[in-house]
Amino acid sequence: MLSRAGSERVSALALIGSGPGFNNPEAAEGWAAQVERTAAFLEDRGFAEFVAGRAGVTCIGAKPELPAAERAAEAIRAQTVSGVARFGRQVSGLAPTVIDDLSSMKVPALVLVGENDKAFLRAADVMAAKLPQSKKVVIAGAGHIVNIEEEAVFNAALIDFLKELV
Repeated sequence: MLSRAGSERVSALALIGSGPGFNNPEAAEGWAAQVERTAAFLEDRGFAEFVAGRAGVTCIGAKPELPAAERAAEAIRAQTVSGVARFGRQVSGLAPTVIDDLSSMKVPALVLVGENDKAFLRAADVMAAKLPQSKKVVIAGAGHIVNIEEEAVFNAALIDFLKELV
């Protein structure tokens, strides 16, 4: 997200399938536990099984037959397991909450989420409500990987937002 110190360097935000962090300690602990489970799974079983399993929808989307999803899966399988596990543990799990800072971000913001991205629908509502200049877009038929699952609709929404900035 965006720190207060960096807000003067930002002219707009596009928040896609994301959240503002956790104010609730139990939710934060749940996220940290999920990150650890994912890292351990990768270390034990590798990327091929990860992408082919239930977790695949969070990294290549719910439509693995799409060419973009196939390319994403190939790129994921080519990564280093230890590096991604370390990233998860040291970066993904440690993000501080910015929810209390959202109302001070006075820039245009696109909050975009897939209608089937159950984990981030509520976060999108919260961010859109708190950001003073936000536009929320929910993409029908898409899950967490909206840019792959509904590529044309995603591109149109992002391009429309960017056109409004010029």
